[in-house]
Amino acid sequence: MLAGDDDLHQRASGRVLRDAGIAAAVPILVGLGVRELSVSPQAVPRVKAGLRELDVPTCVATAERALTLAGAADVRKLVLGMLSGTSS
Repeated sequence: MLAGDDDLHQRASGRVLRDAGIAAAVPILVGLGVRELSVSPQAVPRVKAGLRELDVPTCVATAERALTLAGAADVRKLVLGMLSGTSS
């Protein structure tokens, strides 16, 4: 579980992560306040490694920006830019 408000216990299931793509979904979910993720056992090491690299304030800013975008392709581009250290 990520550090955050103790009263905030939002969860995301493995299905959401699978359908959205783990790499793009996790920063947005963290930015939206999700603090518990449910993934397949095979995905745990990859998700944990990705979480260790995230900065919650950056995820919040990215999620807020994502809410203004027109579609999923734009959100993916935004997140991939955030993860690679480039801005769009």
